[in-house]
Amino acid sequence: MGIGFGSLVADAKSFPPESFLLVVGTSGSCKFPQGSCNMDLNFPELFLDGSHVASGMQINNVMGTTIGPGGYFLNFSSYGVQINQGHEVMMDRCWLGETNFDFNYAKHGSPPKSTAIQINGNDHYILNTVVFSSLIGLEVNGAADYITGVHVWSPLNQALAFKDSMAFHVNGNQNRFNGCYIDGGRAVFEQSALSYNTWTNGFECCAAVDAPHGIFLRGDRIGPGLEIFSNIFAGGSIIHEPSSPGKLPTVVESRITDNSFSSAWQSSQATQSLTQVLAVSWNFDFCTELVFAQISRVSVSLQSEVGFPRHAVRPPQNCTVWIETDMPVTGTMTVHVDSSQPHPQAQPQHTGPVYTV
Repeated sequence: MGIGFGSLVADAKSFPPESFLLVVGTSGSCKFPQGSCNMDLNFPELFLDGSHVASGMQINNVMGTTIGPGGYFLNFSSYGVQINQGHEVMMDRCWLGETNFDFNYAKHGSPPKSTAIQINGNDHYILNTVVFSSLIGLEVNGAADYITGVHVWSPLNQALAFKDSMAFHVNGNQNRFNGCYIDGGRAVFEQSALSYNTWTNGFECCAAVDAPHGIFLRGDRIGPGLEIFSNIFAGGSIIHEPSSPGKLPTVVESRITDNSFSSAWQSSQATQSLTQVLAVSWNFDFCTELVFAQISRVSVSLQSEVGFPRHAVRPPQNCTVWIETDMPVTGTMTVHVDSSQPHPQAQPQHTGPVYTV
């Protein structure tokens, strides 16, 4: 069945408050083993206007549903699109806004309150979609969802003025984010999202409010399997927020590498080289380079002009490394560190850092 090429507009005076303009299925009612009782539905080029009293579309327990291409969801009260359970909802080339794109929240004294897209299920796809006004752009609470080419911004790029605003909010794991755009806001990973998620080929920039922005990792256990790599940060960074100030996380088999930053360069791995003359002590400080102020693994390479000196790596102190040689050395010491420790199922148990010479 297909419904599209037209408009549904809520009557601001009589539409039931907090209802949806279009609902497929009933949440929790499907008894089919895979939880998909509504199949093969298509919603192309559909315009939904909630008139600030209604939400847009709720999709429950489906298999094989396409939203778009060409969907436009405007003036929704709580949700633009909410996907509950089911499998294989594909949302493609849609535009969503709690308000129009030029709305000035500060001028009108009404902060944003809605979520443009919320996924409460597994195996769904959001493709080539733009959110231009909302409190939360895209919230992923399921697993194995695929998000690509999603651009989230806010009118006048004022999202950071609201402490609960998030361009992307991720609570589930085993999801893949490819080529997404954080435009003047935050992407927040917390709860189970701190493991087995991939964020790559993304872009971040353009905050109009003086507040930290970029990707936030909220929690005390990172990994295994969190991958953030090959992204561009044009102003923001990757920020760890522990449950209490100064608390160090447990970081297991996670990779935050190969990203480019215009400032505040951060990674889970770092490499430094130090050249000295007749030195027996070599000190390295990685505190400005690591997302997490700790070192779990150290690799050392020494190039000496003469002789065959031996060296000893002392236990790292937070994010610093101290190495001593048994004789004065003229040469270059290169140290590579990793904040992430090996997965206990893949490596022998260790009581301290792992050293590789």
